[in-house]
Amino acid sequence: MLSKRFSTVCSKITIFALLTAAAVSAPGPVAGPRPEERVALLRFNSYSLTVEAMKALNAQIKTAAGKNRLFMIPPAVTDSLWYEYEPGITLSGANLSRYEALCAQIQCPHLMIGTAYRRQNDLFIQAKIYSSQEKRIICTLDQAIERGDLAKAAAQLVKRTSLFFDGKLPVVSNLAVSRGKSKDAVELTWKSNTSGNTYTIYRSPYQNGTYEEIGNTGSVRFTDSTAETGIKYWYRVTVMKDDLPGISASGFGYRNPPNPKGLTLSGLLDGHTRPWPEPATEKEKELEKKNLKLYEKYYESYFMVTFIIMVGSMYIKSGELLAFRGFKFHHFDQPNRIVYFSKPGMPLVKFRSRRFFRFFRDVQLMELDFYAILKRMIDNGVMFCIRTGEQEVMEPDGRTRYVPTLEVVGMMTEYHRDYEKWKSNVIVFASSDEEIYRKIREAQMKGY
Repeated sequence: MLSKRFSTVCSKITIFALLTAAAVSAPGPVAGPRPEERVALLRFNSYSLTVEAMKALNAQIKTAAGKNRLFMIPPAVTDSLWYEYEPGITLSGANLSRYEALCAQIQCPHLMIGTAYRRQNDLFIQAKIYSSQEKRIICTLDQAIERGDLAKAAAQLVKRTSLFFDGKLPVVSNLAVSRGKSKDAVELTWKSNTSGNTYTIYRSPYQNGTYEEIGNTGSVRFTDSTAETGIKYWYRVTVMKDDLPGISASGFGYRNPPNPKGLTLSGLLDGHTRPWPEPATEKEKELEKKNLKLYEKYYESYFMVTFIIMVGSMYIKSGELLAFRGFKFHHFDQPNRIVYFSKPGMPLVKFRSRRFFRFFRDVQLMELDFYAILKRMIDNGVMFCIRTGEQEVMEPDGRTRYVPTLEVVGMMTEYHRDYEKWKSNVIVFASSDEEIYRKIREAQMKGY
């Protein structure tokens, strides 16, 4: 059974030998080991390179490790040493169990695992340090293999690992990337454990690259004003000191997407100059009479409509309230009393209104034409919306774009659009969303 398991693991090229560690030298004239900083180095593996190339790379890492007091040659390999390399910093339960068993078996608090990968035309080594005490990956090092020089790359990787445990390796930490806080730029800030560093910032609309260099700085902040508005970008901040690369950090952010263009006040209020059209036939006259019996039940008073327009106009001018019409599509969420409206070039607009659903309950009770009245209501309606945030949508090219999320605070509709006496012939549906009500009250307090 053991040999069968061993053969299966070998077929996946997941065989890794263990290299145990000596202690890092303590400060002072006599370098003494510090047991809490011992590191066991597991053999690196990669699907990007041939088995022969990885043997050569591991041999160079072993040679470099033998020259550093942090590392030593391992004992014989056992079945418990095999593992699958995992991208990112999240560990599977299986590997976590293996790492814990390894640390207990060899009485070593840290493990180093690694792989080799290609980025565009360049080859890199990636090494990760696992802490048994913290039960997580505490460090990730990416080391370039320049001009195929494996010995130099291995030596730098070992040196950087030693400096990391000494606290002397420059580390980018606490990277904060603004997410929609500004329409003009994406702001990046970070911290570092050393001074006198040079930072290079890379950007990509895809998490796994390809990344492009967009700037250098000696500061711990950077402003990206060239990012396309609304596009989600991944940023990588790398650090160099004395020609030695440190530990980079990654994060994503985006410029605040603009609101869709809404109606102006003149577009909303002007144009109500038409007389009430007379029905062409007796049948149409009778149908209008039946429909108006329902509409009149929901009409607002002239003074209430005047007040609503007066208050709404103030917030439309300030841009806090957006008015839209011309929606083409709708979708009902009956159990939650929500209806979604949309039209080309705009995201879904959400409207939660119990009164709206009561209206259409009455349409059915009065045996009126549900779809004809719904079409008339939407065609002649104006949605007053507020922005509640952003949502992610996938572009055809695989990029992620943020678009505004809009919720309706009120809907105003007429039986005949642009009727000259419209203020006495208008239905207003208000939002039933408690959070929307809260935001409306906050806006009113600001306004008054």
